[in-house]
Amino acid sequence: TLEELGKALNLHALAIEDAAHGGHRPKVEDFGSHLFAIVNALVVDNDKVKKSQVSFFVGKDYVATVRKAEVSLELVLERIRQKKPKILHSDASFLFYSLLDHIVDNYIPVLEKINERVVALEELAVNDYSKATLHKLFKFKREMYELEKSMWPMEEALSSIVKSEYGE
Repeated sequence: TLEELGKALNLHALAIEDAAHGGHRPKVEDFGSHLFAIVNALVVDNDKVKKSQVSFFVGKDYVATVRKAEVSLELVLERIRQKKPKILHSDASFLFYSLLDHIVDNYIPVLEKINERVVALEELAVNDYSKATLHKLFKFKREMYELEKSMWPMEEALSSIVKSEYGE
């Protein structure tokens, strides 16, 4: 399906490959006829926070996304179904912005989930200071470092979008 979409919209072959295979760092590439962007959505799976790639192809009059089912864009789609005037009467760049905004807004409940884990680990550290507790604390610390490390390119990608739009 992605290859057919690529042919229909004349999408760059390397961008199609990046979207299809996942696991890439966030980035933005301008191919002239379309923009290709990869961002990380955050999802909670069995109380573990993980990142999930969302790829965007943005043309003059279209936005196509490639993502796993775990990343829901339903709220934006509902705005379209409800015929909200701003999203219906704006160009593709506003839809792209709306989708990015939704992905970033979903960071908040994930961060709340992380905070719940911090509180639980703090209580555990106070009530049961053992090797097992220390192991859990270090494991959590490594998870948070990996998450933080994966967010740095996300900031760079979003900054490049803003700079290209506003010439800053």
